[in-house]
Amino acid sequence: MLLELRTSRHLTRGRGSTTSGSTTLRGDDTRCLADVQERLGTLLNGYLSHSSLSLAEAATIQAGESIETPRVGNKKKPRSPTESNYNSPSSYPANENNTLSQPRIKLAPTMKSDGMTEEAKMESLGGFSVERVLNQDLASKTITVLCSYKEQPAVVTLQHRNFDVPALGQLISQSTKLDQVFDNDVYYKFVASIPVEQAKVNVDLIYPATERHIQKMIEQPRHLVKETPEAYQSFHLPYVKAIPPSRMQWVYNVLEKKKEVDRLLFEDEDPSVGFMLHPDLKWDQQQMDQLYCLAICHRKDIPCLRELTADHLPLLENIRDKGSKAIRDKFGVAARDLRIWVHYLPSYYHFHVHLAHVKWIGVGVTAGKAHLLDDVIDNIRTFGSDYYQRRTLTYVLGEEEPLWDVMLKAGVVDSS
Repeated sequence: MLLELRTSRHLTRGRGSTTSGSTTLRGDDTRCLADVQERLGTLLNGYLSHSSLSLAEAATIQAGESIETPRVGNKKKPRSPTESNYNSPSSYPANENNTLSQPRIKLAPTMKSDGMTEEAKMESLGGFSVERVLNQDLASKTITVLCSYKEQPAVVTLQHRNFDVPALGQLISQSTKLDQVFDNDVYYKFVASIPVEQAKVNVDLIYPATERHIQKMIEQPRHLVKETPEAYQSFHLPYVKAIPPSRMQWVYNVLEKKKEVDRLLFEDEDPSVGFMLHPDLKWDQQQMDQLYCLAICHRKDIPCLRELTADHLPLLENIRDKGSKAIRDKFGVAARDLRIWVHYLPSYYHFHVHLAHVKWIGVGVTAGKAHLLDDVIDNIRTFGSDYYQRRTLTYVLGEEEPLWDVMLKAGVVDSS
């Protein structure tokens, strides 16, 4: 594992700015495909031999999709307007402690007759071969790769973990080998080979991956869509209703406590205003300023923000108040340090709420995606129960997402 390292021997910089004299470390952002191909086996078998991922996806993303799984290299199959990229648990919590530190990965190579999958242990990514890079985010130091494993497609996402602050003494030590690439006066730059225990990477796996999973991960052109109430009723809502219920099986498994019971942080069992709170896969449950949790309501009759009315205010306020309290009681993070929001478009059409530390930054909190829960509540109280049924809502939509095809054919978005 390589790191870029910059250091200065003095406390004052010649151009008048002041430095702390500390060392700054930055992950290598320029990993290329050839490097990924070369290192995916060796780096992950060696450096990541202690990674783990207990995937709810292993048993749940396959619900309703077990008939055909496209082989890597097949041509893209035409998608029907009802095919959805949204009902995927890719943002849902996975294993018990979310630290990816135990030496096993759970996945599902075989199918049961009920659409669920048998679990099998995997101790490395040996046998995976890289086909192509689907997406790379330099800001989050994440790369998503299409692989083949046992002649079936797999989507592997690798993300550099945050530095372990208490263990920095192991990193800033003789064990870290430096290769100097620059020096000028008191300023130096190195590439560092760091100890194996400091070189861990988070691994997300979807296997076997369907064409829809692959398309969802592909870097694609994205555009703003202005959705009128009429467009929602005429085109978007029929699209939502046509999504097979089996696509939501992973959610029902959680709500019925068939899966992820050991990760449950809090539950209000009331059928009208109740919800379940879990840590999200994005959070390692170690750094409180990166806290990220997900609240899934017990009700099954609210697909998205568009359907919220004054009748749902008790539910929204309950999620806000009890969710915040549960996080404060368990993790010591105050309500004033939480950003709580709803996505539109959602990643899956069962109402859920995101709760994260205000310092957490990601695509999910950007304009055209996130609606603060307090604003949602206030809009309904101030402007009327049918506020979200009357509003034109603007959101970001990718060209590879099936809803884009629906809106394009309906003339809601401009094809030029």
